[in-house]
Amino acid sequence: MNVPLATEVFSHNVSVAMAIHQPICDKLKDSTPTQKFIDLVFNLIEAMSSRIPRNALYAEGNCRKKQVSIVIR
Repeated sequence: MNVPLATEVFSHNVSVAMAIHQPICDKLKDSTPTQKFIDLVFNLIEAMSSRIPRNALYAEGNCRKKQVSIVIR
C-alpha cells in the first residue's frame, strides 16, 4: 500500500471537489455516498495519525473521533 497516495485520495479536498463538480459532471450525479465514505476514511486517518491527544482516538465517552470507530464497525 502506498500510504501517502491513500491519504491524498481519501482527503477532504477530494470530497469537496466531488461536491462542487457534482451538478456539472454527469458521472458524479450519484456520488454523495462516496463523498461521505471519503470523509469517514479521512477522519479515521486523521484520528489514527494524530500527534495531539485531543485530536486522537481514545476510549472515553467524550472523544470527538469516537463516532468514526462506531461507524466503521
